[in-house]
Amino acid sequence: ATQMELESNRKKALYAFTAALVGLGFSQIIGFIWFRNRPYVNHPVHLLLPANSDASFPSDHATGSFSIASSLVISNIFGGRLMLGFATVVAFSRIYVGIHYPTDVIGGMLVGIISSWLVERYKEVLDKPIALIFSIWTKLEKTIPVLNIVKRA
Repeated sequence: ATQMELESNRKKALYAFTAALVGLGFSQIIGFIWFRNRPYVNHPVHLLLPANSDASFPSDHATGSFSIASSLVISNIFGGRLMLGFATVVAFSRIYVGIHYPTDVIGGMLVGIISSWLVERYKEVLDKPIALIFSIWTKLEKTIPVLNIVKRA
């Protein structure tokens, strides 16, 4: 990969990471405003994971996985659609293990997709912080040679 391709891929990765942070932030706010008990609180469920006392709606796992996968699709990254499939498996597994209702997962999917759309729509706001991160990373690569992917490739 050329230096330009590497920087473009790193930028896309930071957009995906930011979308996940935005989505999970919204998810926490929604869960705080509209608290919903987990299915095992109100129904007999055979739990496959330990009980958790935070809000069931929206699903943080669905939010995080869909925000990252949607960002990869929006950025036209190879494997982005495969990641959407993986995000779907992650989301529905949360229902299977008894941690979420189907609507919790659908809500998380929507929050994740919307957060990636917001980051894509307003990504110019991220340009300065990303430039700062890149400058710090470049200094680290010069200081710690093992971090320099371009020279190792």
